[in-house]
Amino acid sequence: MANNLRNAVFTITAFSLCLGVALAAPAVDQYVLGPGDTISITVFGLPEYSVTGAQVRPDGKISHPFLGEIMVDGITPLALADKITEALRSELKDPLVTVSLVGLRERRVYVIGEVAKPGGFDTDVPLTIAKAIALAGDLTETADRSSATLVPKDGPPTRIDLQAALTSNGAGLQLNPGDTLIVAPADNTVMVWGPVARQGRYDLPPENMKLSELLAAAGGLTARANERTARLVHADGSEEVVDLWGLLQERKVAADLQLRHGDMLFITEQRNEVLVLGEGVKQGSYPLVKGDRVSDLLAQIGGVPRTVDLDDVRLVRNGEVNKLDVRAILRDQSMAANIELQPGDAIFFSELRRRVLVFGHVGSPGEYELEEGDRLLDIISRAGSLVPRASDAKNVAVVHKAGETYEVKVVNLFDAMNGKRPDHNVELQDDDIIIVPHKSVLDWREFLDVLFKGAGVYRLFTD
Repeated sequence: MANNLRNAVFTITAFSLCLGVALAAPAVDQYVLGPGDTISITVFGLPEYSVTGAQVRPDGKISHPFLGEIMVDGITPLALADKITEALRSELKDPLVTVSLVGLRERRVYVIGEVAKPGGFDTDVPLTIAKAIALAGDLTETADRSSATLVPKDGPPTRIDLQAALTSNGAGLQLNPGDTLIVAPADNTVMVWGPVARQGRYDLPPENMKLSELLAAAGGLTARANERTARLVHADGSEEVVDLWGLLQERKVAADLQLRHGDMLFITEQRNEVLVLGEGVKQGSYPLVKGDRVSDLLAQIGGVPRTVDLDDVRLVRNGEVNKLDVRAILRDQSMAANIELQPGDAIFFSELRRRVLVFGHVGSPGEYELEEGDRLLDIISRAGSLVPRASDAKNVAVVHKAGETYEVKVVNLFDAMNGKRPDHNVELQDDDIIIVPHKSVLDWREFLDVLFKGAGVYRLFTD
């Protein structure tokens, strides 16, 4: 009995004191979790049951302090929240669980060089070398079929036997998301791949060629080029970091490297995109122009729908999560709130979910969606009406958050139902709590004493 009361108190506290947070959790119902994603699990009112910044391991699992190993691969954050909720029911009564996606995994492999369609290819699973080359349209006639360079997402490049990788002898070789396979030409050439005017293969003259000459032959960098992350991969699999910024912007002579046969200049693109996720908005990747701010992105997605919770819009940047003050942006284009976006930013929109909590002697106590214009009798009806011969309908408390305190209005449901006191059929507001006490066992004041721990943080309104 004591344990049940403890769980009931947790439930009330979570709804009343943390309701604004609990109901504004990001709802990314179309995203499927996988290894490399980073999530946070929040059990409201119970930080000891919560987990912050858990990365999904390669086996598809995460660790939870009370539930142990949890398989999360292949399900959405919402489905995971339901799964954890069910698992915690043996410990807690009606736990409130949300799962937030705070870091996205790499989902692309890259095949570049002497293939028909060089580029990146989406995948959630490792690909064999043969499958990756097939996605890239197969090798060109000038490809070096004896070997290729595999550049892992994390780790040094390695030279592989391409011929073996294309047969059953190389079945164990795979490209993981984030990896790059470089297929070099068989003749005396060098290659440049990435955001240049003319990417491709260039003959290496007898007197050799410098990096600046290769860039000139390729027509120079495009606006999407990242000058600070270029790499030069040699035919033997070794690589060098290329300082294109120093070469082009600061004219550093030491940055103008000498090229040799089989070299591959790999220039990455700036991620000039912002990811938009959440319910009620147009999800996807949106192009980012230098200088774009949050207001520019809101215009791209067609504005903010009324179903979005303006008080819980979150920006994920470099693994850190911060709230955006969208109300201030929409109200006066506040430059302080209307921050400039960066490539790779992700913005999560939450659904506006207006709810009230019904507690006590009704048919089905719990939380209920609050619709426009709902009054007390509407919610009591949805909650299964009063429990016969148990509910004290003359002393029903409606608790409303008002600044730092709570206002309590005691109403007579009988008078509201028979029309004697229509004003007692009060219009409800978001986060309100309705307490229907027992006729003789438990008064609503005792509920509030437990809820506020006798702190006297509520005011009583009677008439």
